[in-house]
Amino acid sequence: MHSVEILGTSHIARQSIIAIKNKIAEFKPDVIAVELDKYRLPYLFEPRSKPRLRDISRLGLMGFIFNTIGGWLQRKLGEKVGLMPGADMREAIREASQANIPIALIDRPIMITLQRLSTEMKFWEKLHFVFYIIGGFVLPAPKWLKIDLHAVPEEKLVARMTFELRHKFPTIYKVLVKERNDYMAKQIRLLISENPDKKILVVVGAGHVRGLQQAFSVV
Repeated sequence: MHSVEILGTSHIARQSIIAIKNKIAEFKPDVIAVELDKYRLPYLFEPRSKPRLRDISRLGLMGFIFNTIGGWLQRKLGEKVGLMPGADMREAIREASQANIPIALIDRPIMITLQRLSTEMKFWEKLHFVFYIIGGFVLPAPKWLKIDLHAVPEEKLVARMTFELRHKFPTIYKVLVKERNDYMAKQIRLLISENPDKKILVVVGAGHVRGLQQAFSVV
């Protein structure tokens, strides 16, 4: 019978690197599934190109803004801890390569996600998001939002952040979290059908863990 384990990580936390090493050694998976697609994979191991205005035609305005701000923010946070964004996924791929374990890319293509973000968000929500980002640079963070960049966020904090995102920006939650959870769940089911009696380790950001656990009743 197949076995699936889901490991939640932070893309810039050293704790994630240690957790991935330990989980692979302990679980001894036959397949490692990662929260990546074929478009993002190359950027893990080579410098990321700067956003270009012509990308707006491919990603849509909101997708372009979100991609630009998100990339910049991850780089800045990564600089604080001395790790480049995607350190967890790089580690999973390196460990898999060294142990000759097949890697499966299970995330929805990034361009589709960003295009949907542009088309699905209503004008008022786009405006709200822009003001929220601006406010984030000038206003203090909420008292409950205490994040240790060196560690994977605790489940309670992830749940609170997910709740806030779902209620303040329902479309962003739908496109970036819910739809991608559904997509990754389908990809994992496909992996299970193609690899009966195999152990599958799923490495995803902590914000996706609960949704995938519910999809596979993994607790």
